[in-house]
Amino acid sequence: LVEVDNGLFARFCYRILRTMAEDSAVLKSRGELIVRKLCDGVDAELVFATAANAVADEQDVSLARRLVRVLNRVLFTSRETRDFRQKLQLDAVHSARPGAANSGAQAVPQLLMQLVRSWFHCPVSTVTLCLWLQWFELAAEITARLVEEVEQGQELQEQLDEFVELLESPVFIRLRFLLLESQRKPFLLHAVLGLVALLPRPKEQALRPRLDVVQAGLLLDKFGFPRGQRSPLPKHVAVEETLGAQFMHRFDAVVDAHGWK
Repeated sequence: LVEVDNGLFARFCYRILRTMAEDSAVLKSRGELIVRKLCDGVDAELVFATAANAVADEQDVSLARRLVRVLNRVLFTSRETRDFRQKLQLDAVHSARPGAANSGAQAVPQLLMQLVRSWFHCPVSTVTLCLWLQWFELAAEITARLVEEVEQGQELQEQLDEFVELLESPVFIRLRFLLLESQRKPFLLHAVLGLVALLPRPKEQALRPRLDVVQAGLLLDKFGFPRGQRSPLPKHVAVEETLGAQFMHRFDAVVDAHGWK
């Protein structure tokens, strides 16, 4: 890593983002490589914090959505971001979960707030990030909005394809294991099943083994614990009027800006 002036580096990143904005072919063909090289040469946390601010300031919502997709893929597929994504998860686990009963207990780190708000431009990427952070309540609520409100189109299907690939990747092995505990983590199950419902049948079959694992986990719970001690899977996930509600108000505003409804 090299020492850099944060202000100078921010201007440099903004210039790169503007170059990609002016030439969509650069973003599509080289965007991930550019972000990876920046993370490798400087610092992944600084790169993503700068990029999140740039996305938040971007007036072209279509460009913002494409940038988030690139950033999301780099975050969850690159060796250059491995330490950074582990830090994000650790910070999230030790802070309040938006929408959870303890959502007012501890402050959420500013960087997590920045990332999630910027990721709203790409809802499926937002769900992926929330699942990684183990913010299952927020993931379930956003999935419910996707099912009920967001227009189903080709780009959404492409985003869902990326989600399936990430869910099946080694990075998300811990999340797949948590699906065995779906009786105790109903919001995780709610989010995953919601996204599966949006998939066309051939893609849905790709996740069928995972759903079989969920069923096996529920059977294990049935034989291991009295059913009366478990809460049923909620039909609708309610978000408290605290941090979770603030996130969802912002998400709705971004959805309106994109005209997805």
